[in-house]
Amino acid sequence: MPDYELACRTGRATKQVRARRVALGIPRLPSGPTRPWTTDERALLGTEPDAFIARKLGRTTLAITKRRVTLGLPAVQYPNSKRRRYTRAEELLLGTMPDDELARRLRRTTGAIQRRRVMLGIVDCKRRRWTASEDALLGRLPDEELAQRLNRTLAAVVLRRFKFRIAKLNSRKPPWLPEQERLLGTMSKEEVARRTGRSRSSVRQHRRVLAIRRSG
Repeated sequence: MPDYELACRTGRATKQVRARRVALGIPRLPSGPTRPWTTDERALLGTEPDAFIARKLGRTTLAITKRRVTLGLPAVQYPNSKRRRYTRAEELLLGTMPDDELARRLRRTTGAIQRRRVMLGIVDCKRRRWTASEDALLGRLPDEELAQRLNRTLAAVVLRRFKFRIAKLNSRKPPWLPEQERLLGTMSKEEVARRTGRSRSSVRQHRRVLAIRRSG
């Protein structure tokens, strides 16, 4: 199925699905027959608001926006529009809470939040709720490592940790490598500590995080 459809079904970002597919050497499946862009259509991009051009060309607003961004053309504001640009801080909040809640917080419309989130390939947070096991990992792993492990955005992990007032793990500690984690549960904590160059308490704590039974 197309990347965007698989992203919706699995609750992941489209770019994560695309990156995983490329890493596995799987060719892209076309989303369906696409209508080629004509010279006249491309010439219209950036001359009016995307929604206006979408209606003229019989395409979706998202398709117009993506094509315009690809060509490096600036957006045209709606007539008498007072819309403000998105800041980096606002974009980091996209997908971390329901669109309507974020719209109220940022004083924007729900439709505007949804369009910006979709354009950036960010999945709606309602598609994938936090589980108890995921919450249990907050503060036990560096935010960056946990975000990668859970296939969530860094901002989502940070905000979730803030919500429960969980302190950030010292990010200066080197993350556990997969080959190191495979040693847990196969030998004593003293042996794991010796092989990985970590303390026994660090080994014990990581076993608890991964719910691995002790071998000694």
